[in-house]
Amino acid sequence: MTKLPAYKVVRRARLKKRIHLQRDAAGTLEVGAPRHWSDRAIHSLLQRHSARVWRFLGRDQPCRPPPLAYVSGERHYFLGEQCRLAVARAPRRASVVKPEAGELRVQVFDENPRSVRNCLRRWYREQAKAIFAQRLEALSDSADWARGRAIRFEVRRMRRTWGNCSSAGLIRLNTHLVKAPPALIDSVIAHELCHLVEMRHGPAFYRLLQELNPNWRNDRASLRQRAAAYLLE
Repeated sequence: MTKLPAYKVVRRARLKKRIHLQRDAAGTLEVGAPRHWSDRAIHSLLQRHSARVWRFLGRDQPCRPPPLAYVSGERHYFLGEQCRLAVARAPRRASVVKPEAGELRVQVFDENPRSVRNCLRRWYREQAKAIFAQRLEALSDSADWARGRAIRFEVRRMRRTWGNCSSAGLIRLNTHLVKAPPALIDSVIAHELCHLVEMRHGPAFYRLLQELNPNWRNDRASLRQRAAAYLLE
């Protein structure tokens, strides 16, 4: 029987039927699991899939960085660019974010980290809605099967998924995706647009995706590599 690496279990309410593997800031294997699963059940599942666990650890994956502090000098992403956070006090009870000269300049009436975080979240959401709407229109116009189609979408902060498409044709895109380079944003949007025609990840789906974005494999690898930085809060 293959020996398992050292790991710690973190139970999460959003997990119902599966586990999630990641590294914490120290590089230790962290196993996210449903709250109702026992330690024995988790260990047994890991033991059955030990080869997969070791493959995961063997990948060139960055450790999960510590949470953001939302203070001046910290690095935040926007459209693939790493920007220095510059926090200043606003003269009135209003909040403003301005990307300028390699910085994200945030003005808040109360300069505590929670206010800065909330201000940035609102700004990222506004940017995501505008940018995603523009790219959805451009990409749908580039495909015969999507041109002229009314595309419904919404943005939502998600921890692990960049996007999804419901059977009713509603596309949901992760607000954090606006931190990625435009090419990777387009790649995720192209993927979800293809789900309007083919819900399953079968040959027909990948034919559509190849037509819409021939570079999707490289894009997927790049996004996986950078995910920890873009999803950080």
